[in-house]
Amino acid sequence: MLRSLVGDDLFREAIRTYLQRHALSPVETDDLRETFEELSGRSLDRFFDQWVYHAGFPELKIRYRWLADQQLAHVSVEQAAPSEGRLVFEFETELQFLLPGEGAAADGAAAPSQYQPVVERIRVDQLKHDFYVRLPREPAIVRFDPRYTLLAKVDFEQPDAMLLAQARLENDVMGRVLACE
Repeated sequence: MLRSLVGDDLFREAIRTYLQRHALSPVETDDLRETFEELSGRSLDRFFDQWVYHAGFPELKIRYRWLADQQLAHVSVEQAAPSEGRLVFEFETELQFLLPGEGAAADGAAAPSQYQPVVERIRVDQLKHDFYVRLPREPAIVRFDPRYTLLAKVDFEQPDAMLLAQARLENDVMGRVLACE
């Protein structure tokens, strides 16, 4: 999750710097945090507080609707209410919409190359969020956190047609597994 937050290049640079500075010496988690903060130029207190120092992970309910008259994909993200000592989690992730290409089969049996991907970066920092994404046509597949960077329990209800299309995607093994579940 830290890697997706700061990006691949900065992540590798920070790990390399951390290992060089602390080779063969005792370390604490704050040493790692300080290295990442120094190289990224931003505070990572919140990240380390919720993902390292506190127990738990977000439990999310994701719901999707297509608003055809407005050409909008509506995705709602709802976190389970925090219990005592737990925080409302703050994180960034992606929504991915795979749009069928012109002339794609109506049953969602398109080859991966026949889909046009649309990726929307989102930030969740409250118990409930509604995201609206304007699209030229209804997506065949909608994915939450398609790169699997988020440690979370995700309950994502989707129409059967979307699950079938996702289960047929040959280049996305985890997506197929999730669709079959």
